[in-house]
Amino acid sequence: TTGEITLPNGTTLSYTGYDLDNDTANGLSMQSMSRTISGAATQGYPRIGTFAAYYGTNKYADQFIQAAFDNVDTAMDNGNAEFSKFTQFGTNKFIEVATLTMSSWMHIIIRMQDAVELCKSLPDAQKKVSEVPIWDNAVATYHGMGGAAGGTMGQLYHLANQYCAKFGTCQDGPGGTQGMAKANEKAYTHFNAGKQDLLDGKCDLAEVALDQAAVAMLIPLVQGLLYHAYELDLFKEQREVVQGEAAAFLHSVLPLVHSCSQGNAVMIYNQIKVGNGKMASFEAIKSSIEGQYECLGITCEDIGGVRDLSDPTTYQQSGFPCGAFNPGDTGGVGGGGDVIPDPAPIPVPSAPTSPGRQPTPWPTQDEVPTSTPTDPPSSVYQLIEYDDATEDGVTYALAIGLPLLSVLAVAFVVFRTYMKKKDSGKEFDSGETDGASPDDETQDDLKVENLQGEML
Repeated sequence: TTGEITLPNGTTLSYTGYDLDNDTANGLSMQSMSRTISGAATQGYPRIGTFAAYYGTNKYADQFIQAAFDNVDTAMDNGNAEFSKFTQFGTNKFIEVATLTMSSWMHIIIRMQDAVELCKSLPDAQKKVSEVPIWDNAVATYHGMGGAAGGTMGQLYHLANQYCAKFGTCQDGPGGTQGMAKANEKAYTHFNAGKQDLLDGKCDLAEVALDQAAVAMLIPLVQGLLYHAYELDLFKEQREVVQGEAAAFLHSVLPLVHSCSQGNAVMIYNQIKVGNGKMASFEAIKSSIEGQYECLGITCEDIGGVRDLSDPTTYQQSGFPCGAFNPGDTGGVGGGGDVIPDPAPIPVPSAPTSPGRQPTPWPTQDEVPTSTPTDPPSSVYQLIEYDDATEDGVTYALAIGLPLLSVLAVAFVVFRTYMKKKDSGKEFDSGETDGASPDDETQDDLKVENLQGEML
């Protein structure tokens, strides 16, 4: 094969003898991406270190996918998947998604880190010659081929575009549901900045760009976890393919959540792990992971909310973004959610006050108890201020009021019985009968005694 290639700067290059079948082979396969992770040293690679510390191995991606292929359970230190509970429908979907969200995601980050580490190790005269192609390789892997070759998902670039349409975080269209994902825009901003830093020999700045790109790449993974949790819980779409997809997103973000909050990581894992998908609670998962956004480096605006299927300018029931009002939550699943064009911050209510006393302060986020592995996610509870007349007014009222109420009720019954007898021409204690039998009086006394027993 012969031909010419014209570069953007106008330069024309000729080539001959190019064999499409052999000369395009670069040795990269889906499994080799997992093995790239397995071969990376944890020192100097902080993200692979986080995953390796949680799962107990830096071969986690390959082991998860191999276990899914074999339909057997994993044997990690944490976050195991019981694939024996799945049929091929669940495992096949897990493999399909995890190849992107676990293998490819970390492979890209490792390759960019390789470029940065090479930049640091080379003398100035040799910089940018070797490391920039490695960085370019990582970016190309992120984008994938797309189109007919890449299918509807392609690589992570296409995954981000897929989920931005579900969460209203695309650049265009009604409710931000069309066009390129804002996450991709952020990622490419940092990709380009990092490449320029490498060209300039600024290795430390390139590493900052890598960190920022990795955060942008995390956005569609969190969106995928939330969306499939919503499907399982509120759409009641509980087929194994949905459970498998949810599990793939779960295991792709779980070590990162664990590094922020162990309790919330356990909460999310127990909700949506393999075999538990039918019992998933979207609101529990949403609450648990939203509390870790700051630690993860993402925002409520980055993630968005689950858009309505019929009207993309509205959100699904309970699917509104964090940090936004959801007045009345009047929408229903699949039609007519709440119209929230611009998410507004939730105002912090004032603590109740009374004259002559300082208001009780509302707890800050740091003061909220962290969740334990068996507790639901922590939340801020309203503080109750007692009345000034007594430091424990509510308890005092309950202690005095209830016995007094019972005494008054018994007295009322006795008085009513007395008046009834008096109206019939008989004194309450005269012993005379006016046609009533002794048994009737005994019954009245028993009623009073029973009522006293019930009230006291």
